[in-house]
Amino acid sequence: MVVENTLNEASLFDRNALERAIDLQSKSYLLLRWMAEAIEKGFIRFRTAHKYASLPEAASDWIKLHHNDIPLNARPDLADLDDFSRLFATYIENSFELLEQPDKRMGGWIPIPGCSCQDCSRFFKAPHLKVKSVNMADKKRASRMMRAVAGRLAIMRRIDATDAELDKLVQNRDMREHLSIVTWADDLQNRLSGAVRLDGAAIGAAQLVLWRGFAWTKAGAPRKDFRPSAEMVLKSEKLMITPIASKSRASVVRDASLDQ
Repeated sequence: MVVENTLNEASLFDRNALERAIDLQSKSYLLLRWMAEAIEKGFIRFRTAHKYASLPEAASDWIKLHHNDIPLNARPDLADLDDFSRLFATYIENSFELLEQPDKRMGGWIPIPGCSCQDCSRFFKAPHLKVKSVNMADKKRASRMMRAVAGRLAIMRRIDATDAELDKLVQNRDMREHLSIVTWADDLQNRLSGAVRLDGAAIGAAQLVLWRGFAWTKAGAPRKDFRPSAEMVLKSEKLMITPIASKSRASVVRDASLDQ
């Protein structure tokens, strides 16, 4: 007897759109880092930089004006400017603070929550840029986001998932890395488009919680030379609801047997 497998390959992502989103994320982070260094060197005023970094419209106008001056690895294509500016502005809201007075507590060296540049994979010198602190509310929001994304994927793949099963999935340490990177990527696409979901977005430092769930080691340190990719996201998407999917397949087989 052959039982129809109801688990399909429906995805939350279009691969090309995902690759574009990750590329723009890398460039927007590097531009913020470059801007912080420019403040230190004195050729961008702090108040001007903060305005450009926190308002999408201001960022867009400034990038157009100084497009040729921006380093190539941080320079967006003008065709991507609207999406890039929206994403760029979220860094000040979610992940970093631009400081008018440099942070000297660590000699100017600040651990980063993510960078695709090998030379800056662990630390960079930008005393005007400070990573935001993560609190319990940020962790709870990140967990709610992971649960919501897992629930949406289960629906897309026609998998019955109870609230209790979704809660258990989010608490499963073996699935945490997969849930974190998929939810981070989903939120990244929302930040690019400016969309606001009913299940929330990575407001505050929740985005940092998600990032650290897959880009940091279990010991709590950034993974050396780590670079997120569409392949990583899609692979984790296939695995992240495996416990629920396995239960669902077993249920289908059992029900089919009872019908015989």
